[in-house]
Amino acid sequence: MKQFLYSLAIFSLTILFVQCTAKKGARAAIPSLVTPKLYSIAQARWPSITQHDLEMGRSIFTTRCSKCHKAQAVKSRSEREWVKVIIKMAPKAKLTEEEKIKLTQYVFAARKAGKS
Repeated sequence: MKQFLYSLAIFSLTILFVQCTAKKGARAAIPSLVTPKLYSIAQARWPSITQHDLEMGRSIFTTRCSKCHKAQAVKSRSEREWVKVIIKMAPKAKLTEEEKIKLTQYVFAARKAGKS
């Protein structure tokens, strides 16, 4: 009986491990939401920016900025106005300095790309 329970436990753990591994691989296949045009615009202004930096900025804009209110269209304000808004709202959204930079880069690039 002990042999059976031991075998069943090993089998269950193996199934669990295989399922978790398969899910992790599936996540890597999610396509980027940052378009090549947006990335090109950002890279022209900030040569060291990465696709991941822009995706992080977009994520902050679409989740943290809309947590308490509806996110504004990036074209609704000038760059100078966006800087003021980001400085004012960053403490409320608990943004780090790095997150503020990535958010600002995304908003500026998206404005230039003509995103709404």
